[in-house]
Amino acid sequence: MILLLRIARRLVLIIETINHWLASATALIPIMMTILVTVNVLLRYVFRNPISFEYETVQVMLLGSLWLPQAYIFSKEKALKVELFFSKLSFKAQTIIKIFNNIIGIFYFAMITIACWKMAIYSFEIGSRSVHLSRFPMGPQQLLVVIGSGLLCLILFLRIAHNVVSLVDTKYKQR
Repeated sequence: MILLLRIARRLVLIIETINHWLASATALIPIMMTILVTVNVLLRYVFRNPISFEYETVQVMLLGSLWLPQAYIFSKEKALKVELFFSKLSFKAQTIIKIFNNIIGIFYFAMITIACWKMAIYSFEIGSRSVHLSRFPMGPQQLLVVIGSGLLCLILFLRIAHNVVSLVDTKYKQR
């Protein structure tokens, strides 16, 4: 049993570390997007020679900045929520609702993960490329969604475990 607890703690630490690093890396994306757009505007209007891949690169960066930090947002419980009635409920009722919401979230984001995984594999198999001038491969872009939503499923599972433990262990509630 002690070995299982050590393994579980190690897995949680690994997931949280990956989650933190992805969120940190995602914080740089808006800066890189701004620099790329600014440089392209300068090249287009001053030198009459724009970067051909700027438009699509910004699209991929936007996709990454949307999906990669989702797990971090959920792990810190910073997602949008309405607490008008929720805050009036007892601790036990709040925890049960959180568990239920996380289960729904796992099913929803697992479907997204599976669908995008199939799409990405198919894109890799047929060598699918974008229709834009840059002709970027589509598979890596689709894997951004798989990584973000898959990690989110793991985080939601950890949130369920955390909430179940807090329901069972009265000492845990006080932390």
